[in-house]
Amino acid sequence: MPSHPSTDHPPYEPAPLDAYPEVDKLLIDLGLGAFDRAGLVGHPGRNENWSGPTGNGRAVFVKKLAGRDIARRLHGMTEFDRMYRQVSEGPKPFSWRAPGLLAVQPADALAVFELLPDATMVSHRAEEPGFDPGLAARLGRAVGELHTVDWSPTAVDEPAAQETPDHEDFLDRLTVKEWQAASAGELELWALLQQDGALVAAIRALRPADATVPLVPCHRDLRLDQFLLSGDEVYLTDWEEFGPAEPAKDLGSVVGEFIYRAARRLVHDLDEELTGDPSAAHRALLEQGRAALAQARPAVRGFLAAYRSIRPDVDPVRVAAVVGWHLIDRILASARHVHQLSPLDRAQAGIGRTLLLRPERFTAAIGLEGTDG
Repeated sequence: MPSHPSTDHPPYEPAPLDAYPEVDKLLIDLGLGAFDRAGLVGHPGRNENWSGPTGNGRAVFVKKLAGRDIARRLHGMTEFDRMYRQVSEGPKPFSWRAPGLLAVQPADALAVFELLPDATMVSHRAEEPGFDPGLAARLGRAVGELHTVDWSPTAVDEPAAQETPDHEDFLDRLTVKEWQAASAGELELWALLQQDGALVAAIRALRPADATVPLVPCHRDLRLDQFLLSGDEVYLTDWEEFGPAEPAKDLGSVVGEFIYRAARRLVHDLDEELTGDPSAAHRALLEQGRAALAQARPAVRGFLAAYRSIRPDVDPVRVAAVVGWHLIDRILASARHVHQLSPLDRAQAGIGRTLLLRPERFTAAIGLEGTDG
């Protein structure tokens, strides 16, 4: 979901605040005044949210977190805000910005942020051929700066909040509740994953095997739609998952986004007649996959070159493996809303599987080595 309002998604009427009196109460307690109903809008996403001017004229974005691990996710926001303020006040501030976190209220699962004016998502730039190499470099520099911060996390107040849902659970089984709630598309994909022993082992291998793997401050849920442009500034948003992780987690997610979006863009060039010939469609989609890698490679190289200028230590094999998981994870997200996987979904899953099983063979093809593949 978009983590912060942007002009890329049309606003809609938000949930009535009469049903959520805690929102206005928090804003009043902060000295902002209640939301001005005339300018109030909402945006698509799993969390209820509201954005607009408050009584004193200041525009804010408020979201009420839903789902699991709310205490941990709010803690991630406050941890990042603590680190961000520390760096911003130091001798080497970030070259990018983050929306100001004005308050969190764990009892009501609320977070209040400054509202960015006229923000647009970087992800939409990636839906057109020829991603701006200068912008790719700015993103790489931003991630490199994040990964080099000298930061020590504080403990989560609630021990249970440290328990993070793990995709590995679904590789073995689904609970009755999960099975009943899943779409037909999700069940089709989980069946493919669970019956593929080699793929399951490769996904499990993504977890660092020992304590020698360096952990750095990471976003841990990084996608291109979480980079926003507002004026001349790059903003990085949605810090619910912030915490220590190996650098490849963030790097593979961004590189995977470039490839994912290039592949999705190219599918529109396929002949519609191929939909009646699965074999021909599969061959065409694989060819489009190769073309997508070629189109994504310049952006990947620009992103990683800027990252390496800040933090030279990059493990291209680990990054390639995370790219593979990212491609599959994106299908998992979209499968919630479909009754059947498309030929493109299956081809994308095949590319992801290949990268997970043999990541060392494709580092150059992706652009991780800085040479043609």
